[in-house]
Amino acid sequence: VEFDRSGEWTEVKCKYTQVPDKLVPEQVKKFVTENYPESKVVKFERDRNDYEVKLSNGWELTFDKQYQLIDMDN
Repeated sequence: VEFDRSGEWTEVKCKYTQVPDKLVPEQVKKFVTENYPESKVVKFERDRNDYEVKLSNGWELTFDKQYQLIDMDN
């Protein structure tokens, strides 16, 4: 887990398990479940502009603050 200067978490990376569901916004969880049902979120990073998600299948997804997918990388 990484934190910013004010003590807010900015990144959660899990090596052997998935990121806890309560840390991932509902809209992002729904997108992952619908589009990658067999994958888990293993890394979740947030900053003031976007959310970055790494899945167990290797895909990296970037969402804007309105939870719209803006980038995909494998």
